[in-house]
Amino acid sequence: MSGMSNQYKKLLKENQALKKQIIELKAVDAKRLEAEKLLSVQRDIAVSLGSTNDLTDVLDQILEATFRTNGIDCGGVHLADKERGGFTLVSHKRLSRRFIDRISFYTADSPQAIRAKSGKPIYGFYPDIFLVSDEELKKDNLCGAAIVPVDYLGELVAILNLVSKTYDEIPGNTRTAVEAIAAQIGGVITRVRVEEERERLIKELKDALEKVKTLSGLLPICANCKF
Repeated sequence: MSGMSNQYKKLLKENQALKKQIIELKAVDAKRLEAEKLLSVQRDIAVSLGSTNDLTDVLDQILEATFRTNGIDCGGVHLADKERGGFTLVSHKRLSRRFIDRISFYTADSPQAIRAKSGKPIYGFYPDIFLVSDEELKKDNLCGAAIVPVDYLGELVAILNLVSKTYDEIPGNTRTAVEAIAAQIGGVITRVRVEEERERLIKELKDALEKVKTLSGLLPICANCKF
């Protein structure tokens, strides 16, 4: 009996060791899959954003990329507004009108803007980050949230506002993913905004030249001015 008991204990110990190995292998595989998914998202962003000069399209694609990460369900992108000195909500997806109205513009001294200017992402419970009441929280049905700054050459060019409807806290692997996305898009946003500004200035110049031509054709020429 003693021999059988020892054999049984040995088998139990071996089974426990096997279970531990299986758990560890599953964890490693899960991390590998997350890494592959992130690489896929980053590759898709690079390809899609490199082929468009439309700012709205760029921001929409950025949001869609964040939705491919674990737990991010809705969000918006604020761009630095140099004229008003704050940050304007330019693109958003899956947000209620109530939420959109609340975050449509961040003044330069707003808590959200100040946090973003620190250069560090902010994660937490939605009402704590966006300063909403319990009643508003119930209406929006939102949980975890993130404010992720987007920098380019040391300048804050945009803010990602991301929200989860399933997690009270944005998961660690998702934080890694959205921060990697934020690090990738600062230059793209800046390039597209500069190109749009250039196109606007060229159009203004052409319009001004057309007006000059029109006016020169209408002005009478005196006899002494003719050659």
